[in-house]
Amino acid sequence: MEAQQKTNFINETQISTINENENENEQDDFDFEDENDSFWDSYKESRMAEIKKRINIIESHGNGGYIEIFSEKEFVDISSNSQKLVCHFYHKQFTRCLVIDKHLSILADKYNATKFVKIDALQAPFFTDRLKIRVLPCVLSFVGGIVVDRLVGFEELGNRDDFKTQVVERRLLRAGVITKVKKNENSDSEDD
Repeated sequence: MEAQQKTNFINETQISTINENENENEQDDFDFEDENDSFWDSYKESRMAEIKKRINIIESHGNGGYIEIFSEKEFVDISSNSQKLVCHFYHKQFTRCLVIDKHLSILADKYNATKFVKIDALQAPFFTDRLKIRVLPCVLSFVGGIVVDRLVGFEELGNRDDFKTQVVERRLLRAGVITKVKKNENSDSEDD
């Protein structure tokens, strides 16, 4: 009888240990789900903050920066809500598009009253067709939502990659899409 009690006690202890282990495993699974939920919650929060920041940049008039837009809808919103806009249609693998980017970035910081944007021509097939963009880089200047100037390729820039920012600046000034900055407003003069 005593042997039977010992066996029952051992079996009950083993069953109890197994049940405790199962409960711990269930708790571990639950903790993992909580950790996973908190990861997704923090990811969602950071992503929403990025999106809100991007919306604020896009909605600001004359942002003083050179931003990339990613859709034709963004292009419509920006072009219809901006009095003065310079838009660079580019291709990310074209070296000359990077050259124009450098100059437009400098000018965007200098001329805060004009919005400067760029869009991958492949992401805007409707507008590349509608605006008859066939050669890249292509920089369009808009005043009041109307195209007032078109800088296509590098032919009008001496067909060289080492032109100065002033060449593009003079072109945009003639088009009326930027307005001359007084000397005391901007003491940094870029010659790149």
